[in-house]
Amino acid sequence: MAEAILKQILKKRGKADVKVESRGIVNLKRTPATVNAKTVCREHGIELGKKRSKQVSREAISSTDIVLVMEQLHIDMLRTHYPEYMGKVHLLTDFCSSVEGDIDDPLGGGISSYERTFTILETCIREMVERWEEESLL
Repeated sequence: MAEAILKQILKKRGKADVKVESRGIVNLKRTPATVNAKTVCREHGIELGKKRSKQVSREAISSTDIVLVMEQLHIDMLRTHYPEYMGKVHLLTDFCSSVEGDIDDPLGGGISSYERTFTILETCIREMVERWEEESLL
């Protein structure tokens, strides 16, 4: 959901050329988005289509400018496997003054869990993009 939200916000701001790609910490073997994720995104005008999960890799991290994660656990896992790239790894909420700490993964939860996570993600991502535009980082 975070990838789709960020792409939508960037497109609306005329910055669709910014490359955004989601990767998972846990190997989900190209699992499609859940029905609940698709439903919640569709309600907000975002189509997830046939998007499938991808595994994080050294190549993916090395070729990116910034890695945003939702939980401190993700940072800890990345630190174990890719310590040389920790300078580019951040909690999404580090760039959001209205939300602190981890953003819970709704996987396995009901539609209300996905809606809650979508709202938090959208708030943080919108604030992050606005901040980066003000700082001429985008």
